[in-house]
Amino acid sequence: MERIERSGASVEEAIESALAELGISEQHADIQVLREPKSGFLGLNAQPAVVSVAPRTDQKASDDDQEL
Repeated sequence: MERIERSGASVEEAIESALAELGISEQHADIQVLREPKSGFLGLNAQPAVVSVAPRTDQKASDDDQEL
């Protein structure tokens, strides 16, 4: 299972970037927010959001599909 980390100006942007690279949808991904974005004073010391994303295992993804 390949897990990647991506950063972005927002959590949503970082997630979208990782999902696009993995070629999967959010429903089939295990997403962890490693760091929320932080704005610095006048843009100084600003930090991007960082997320870790991996494809879900077949069992976990199929369980979620059955709940729908």
